[in-house]
Amino acid sequence: MHEKPSFAGRIVLALLLMVIFYCLALALAGTLIFLPIGMAMFANRIHLKLAILSFIGGCMILWSVLPRWDRFVAPGPQLTEKDQPELFRQLQSLAQSTDQAMPAEVYALPEMNAWVANRGGIMGLGSRRIMGIGIPLMQVLSTQQLRGVLAHEFGHYYGGDTKLGPWLFVTRSAIIRTVVNLASSGSSILYLPFEWYLKLFLRLTQKVSRQQEFTADALAAKIVGPQAIGEALKVVHSKAMAFDGYWQSEYSPALECGYRPPMAKGFREYSDAPKIKEAVSEALKQAMENSKSDVYDSHPALKERLDAIQLVPGPRLTANDPPAIDWIRDVDGLEKQMIDHMAKSLGVRAPEPISWAESVQHVLVPNYLKTIQEYGGKLNDLTLEQAVRKLGDPLKYAELLNSNVLPHITDNDARRVFGARVVGTLAILAFQQRGWTIHNPIGQVPYVTKPSQEDNNDQEYNDEEYNDEEYNGNGGQAQRLEPFEWIEEFIERKCTWAELLEHYQTYSVDSVALSEILKSN
Repeated sequence: MHEKPSFAGRIVLALLLMVIFYCLALALAGTLIFLPIGMAMFANRIHLKLAILSFIGGCMILWSVLPRWDRFVAPGPQLTEKDQPELFRQLQSLAQSTDQAMPAEVYALPEMNAWVANRGGIMGLGSRRIMGIGIPLMQVLSTQQLRGVLAHEFGHYYGGDTKLGPWLFVTRSAIIRTVVNLASSGSSILYLPFEWYLKLFLRLTQKVSRQQEFTADALAAKIVGPQAIGEALKVVHSKAMAFDGYWQSEYSPALECGYRPPMAKGFREYSDAPKIKEAVSEALKQAMENSKSDVYDSHPALKERLDAIQLVPGPRLTANDPPAIDWIRDVDGLEKQMIDHMAKSLGVRAPEPISWAESVQHVLVPNYLKTIQEYGGKLNDLTLEQAVRKLGDPLKYAELLNSNVLPHITDNDARRVFGARVVGTLAILAFQQRGWTIHNPIGQVPYVTKPSQEDNNDQEYNDEEYNDEEYNGNGGQAQRLEPFEWIEEFIERKCTWAELLEHYQTYSVDSVALSEILKSN
């Protein structure tokens, strides 16, 4: 059995910090509440306004520090051994390796993360062990890598971190509530000592949290090997950044429109997009070279964790290392359960399933129209050409955009860029109105295509404007245009408003009016 980290030192620190805080809070609250009584007894007079403010301040501190009952809400659909036997065999194996009991409940999460906690009860009393496992995480890790991640999570059970966690969480929450409540009431003098103590508390406890991560990493490295857990940490670090971008820019807009495209498939395509891969690779490179923990970080920097793991002896990677998602049965069905659970928790109807190709008309186009109406609501009666000419005139610029937008864009260059974005969005809808098809590759810039035999008067187009590898359904070459690339060229000052307009005139979309687009959508 692995050497168990000392829990006594951590528990003493947590208790000491908690006791000091509550002694400070109760002493100050008591002083404030009984101040009016003391004034009456010893000064034979009472200042009514001061007495009321003092009493209210004391009661506010008492209310803020009162521990709350932990009302646990399931973060996703619960996984069971009956439905997911392969996953639970792996969890039971890791539980035995760490000499820990299995979590009482395991949940599937639409996150690039895995975690454990003790939830329920009050200050950890009456709580139960739970575990959350991100299904997107399982999509990007191998079996040995995910075993390393889950061994790390069992390490938090093994080290007693989840028992310590509720005490720290409750105390931190109480301090924050006290600072916020006193600050919002205007009691600047009263909240200052609590603000100071909060900073001290975070500096000390976050250092404990970072040490807990090192200890859990070491245990995982002993069980699955330093290479497996090290590679897992690098994948999680990079893919988590990509998943955040994917969720915000691609998936969340679809959910907001009431639709559910394939989450896992979409993330794979997003991760493989050249610009995304380049950005993720660069961010990981920087993290490997320059990262260093801040005093308020709850987790050590990636490089610090990797350096520490390499010092731990453990088994080597095996040749056969299949994808971890193989542990899950019916991934599509589980994905639906996760999204439906999220919708239910938000009080909205379950989203309808669609393909990513269908999301162009169901999500992208409605959001483009919403953007134009929200920011450029005065474009309704104009053609694309008229919009370009007016946005290119600084004196007429303000006539087009909604008044609630203009005050926030005061710089002339920023207005120029913002106007160009509005024009670009309007232009791609104008292309669709003229029979072009909008394509929206996940993680890439939308573009439009049209069969070559339907082009304008058989006009010749240069190779820079078309992708000759794009074909239509009849076997002919399809014309491909990238209207947003023209906008980027304009923003980078590689072309003017007049040259931008010339692009639109070339393909006869300059005469399309927003009102025409709205009628057809």
